[in-house]
Amino acid sequence: MHHRLSALCATTLLTLAALAAPAAADTIVTGGNVINQTWTVAGSPYVVQGDVIVPDGAFLTIEAGVVVQAQSNSDSQAAGADTSRVELIVHGTLTIAGAAGNPVTLRSSSTSSGTWYGIVADADADAVTIDHAIVQDARYAIVSYAPGSALDVANVTVTEASTYGLWVRAGSPTVDALTASANSSAGVVVADTASLTLTNSVVRSNGSYGVYFQP
Repeated sequence: MHHRLSALCATTLLTLAALAAPAAADTIVTGGNVINQTWTVAGSPYVVQGDVIVPDGAFLTIEAGVVVQAQSNSDSQAAGADTSRVELIVHGTLTIAGAAGNPVTLRSSSTSSGTWYGIVADADADAVTIDHAIVQDARYAIVSYAPGSALDVANVTVTEASTYGLWVRAGSPTVDALTASANSSAGVVVADTASLTLTNSVVRSNGSYGVYFQP
């Protein structure tokens, strides 16, 4: 009996140790060029410390359920449009591939409004596809200078931006099933040479404007 109890105690201790094992460590992304990468749930959350750049001809794919946390009010690269905020800048191809009930979440590590810059589709972007995602806490959640229909947005929530939720500055993208709410200035802004097809969307409770055509 004594041996059986000892064995039982040992098994119990092993089980408790397994239950108490720490979760996998965060994936730290210091910033700089990201070339042909896929960010997976297994590596989530991705803690981004500086501007992430997808160069021309390269791709970054972010899978459903991944959480991306941009370091708050800090940019280790000290570059881009805002040297004190993290930016995700796309020259090549970005595919954010969330799913219904399992979105990709991009937010600040502090969950405070305006503490990272947002997603920037640059003028030479090949393709930026954002599907089933939540983009929050940015200065501008999504900014697009991309030509034509290079930007494709569907089933996306942009919220708690300190300025605009979606800022389209070039091209003629189609945006479907967008929810833009609780952004400090405007939910959606169309500016410069851009045009926008916006369908099946909800734009509400933004600080100054819902949809604004900026001269």
